[in-house]
Amino acid sequence: HHANAPWFQVQCLRFLQMYDRPSDPAVAKMLQDVLESTLSNTKVTRSVNRNNAEHSVLFEAVNLIIKQGNTSDSKLRNLAVQHLTRFVNIKEPNIRYLGLVAMTKLAKLEGT
Repeated sequence: HHANAPWFQVQCLRFLQMYDRPSDPAVAKMLQDVLESTLSNTKVTRSVNRNNAEHSVLFEAVNLIIKQGNTSDSKLRNLAVQHLTRFVNIKEPNIRYLGLVAMTKLAKLEGT
């Protein structure tokens, strides 16, 4: 996989969704950098197995940004919108459905 340890990444991202955005600016910046790197560097390929792993990491990163709500960085929200747009345009119906569900959650946030 291009994503290192995708199962572990997914579990960590899901764990982080259970908590609010960090109040410490240094920790919040580190989390923002990790999310930005994940969204920018995770590339979806033609391999079905790689696609599944990489899509799951990307979806959980987007879900974490949505969970943070309006406290998340606007640049991250824009990256999330870009990925969701790609997901909605994929022919695979399950990916399209998950993209639409996440997009409706993101649309409920102010300023997106």
